[in-house]
Amino acid sequence: MPKFGGSKGHEIWKNLEELENMFIKQLKQIKDLDYDILDVKITWWHDDYGQKFKENMKNLEIMY
Repeated sequence: MPKFGGSKGHEIWKNLEELENMFIKQLKQIKDLDYDILDVKITWWHDDYGQKFKENMKNLEIMY
């Protein structure tokens, strides 16, 4: 991670670190799903990825 100078440098660094941790948490939730994402008969993928994950990524993007 780059170093940020100035009086707000540490605050910027902490915010970016927090965003990174939130992103990693979201990826872990997708990775740890307990069903086969390639099984076309299971429709939960649409809910888990198509709605929850994408919505959380939009929120992270806004915070960034």
